[in-house]
Amino acid sequence: MFVLGPRAQDVNSSLTQNTGQQQCSVNEVYKYCGGCDQYCNEGPVSCTADCRPGCYCKDSYKRSFRGGICIPISTCPRAQDVNSSLTQNT
Repeated sequence: MFVLGPRAQDVNSSLTQNTGQQQCSVNEVYKYCGGCDQYCNEGPVSCTADCRPGCYCKDSYKRSFRGGICIPISTCPRAQDVNSSLTQNT
């Protein structure tokens, strides 16, 4: 069973019976003390000192968008690519 949610703290209710830890989706790892996720459409983010347990993207991965899946950083769309596709659709 995999649990997807917009943010790590939103899916904390899905726990495994054996470990008390939620099961993470592909390319995610469980952290007892995670700070924040990184997103493709955002630059470097300064994480707060808050300690939140939950599923976070593995190293070299970012969330495709808020609530999205973790994808390799190399496959993140560039901001200019997103902007040009939006312009073409209007």
